[in-house]
Amino acid sequence: MICNKFLENEPALHFEYLCNKCFDNIPFAPSSDLIFNNLLLNNNPLYLNRITSLIGLEENKDYLELIHYFKYQGFRKLGYSFGVLLGRLIENSYQAQYDYIVPVPIHSAKKRERGFNQSDFIAKGISSVLGVPASAKLIKRKEYTQTQTLLSKEERKRNVANVFTAFSAELDLKNKRCLLVDDVLTTGATINYAAKELIRCGAEEVDGATIVKA
Repeated sequence: MICNKFLENEPALHFEYLCNKCFDNIPFAPSSDLIFNNLLLNNNPLYLNRITSLIGLEENKDYLELIHYFKYQGFRKLGYSFGVLLGRLIENSYQAQYDYIVPVPIHSAKKRERGFNQSDFIAKGISSVLGVPASAKLIKRKEYTQTQTLLSKEERKRNVANVFTAFSAELDLKNKRCLLVDDVLTTGATINYAAKELIRCGAEEVDGATIVKA
């Protein structure tokens, strides 16, 4: 999808949507520590304990096309495959033990428009690697908000503040550790407020994971 090379002539060894050269040239994201420190500057308080991203786009925007194919053109299997890669990165980076993998929810109206929540497929891919259940029934989005793409840092915070709520009033996550999953990390406002709701429901710790660090 990056160089438009036909994969029928060269089987992809690592990732079925990329030729081997494009896979080898993936611009990997900065370390978890660097991303976390950046989030601290943009989010106060920060509810995440750790954050991991797979692809960094600050230097090379070409790979953002893969996210567009997945998110807006219905290549759902692409999200699952990304999740597998992200799960392997997490597995090899630290020995975290999770009780739930939680996709960041989108509003039900947006899900009807798009046909799916992209984070669900990423979470399932991670789940297949870590052996931890992916659950889309812990928190939900109670308000339909405008897209974050064109908003400033402060506008992003206001746009997603208090939009997440527990799926059930009886939800109890006491002593549970959650991995919260989204597709793209920019300022971190969305995933941070989703983490806030999991903490409010009793979660002991919430880590974050995204495909892209923009």
